[in-house]
Amino acid sequence: MTDEDGSDCDLSGSGGSETGPTEVQLSIDAILELLADWRRRDLLERLVGAPTATATIDELIEHLAEREAEARNERLERWLERVRDDVED
Repeated sequence: MTDEDGSDCDLSGSGGSETGPTEVQLSIDAILELLADWRRRDLLERLVGAPTATATIDELIEHLAEREAEARNERLERWLERVRDDVED
């Protein structure tokens, strides 16, 4: 398999086990593209922090929904603070 840029991307897995861990080799460009989005970085941090480094899709969706809500609340709080500062001036 090749990446969009034509470089090799090995998704064949290692260890010869159907249920064992899979080793994936990505190009630097593919890795940087994956890490460019904060949601992807957040999901990777969530998976690394999990005891088994696994999660269901539903768990990941719930985690992202919670993070999105937190981010919205933080933006709203910053906006309200700016409004308060403008009103006080």
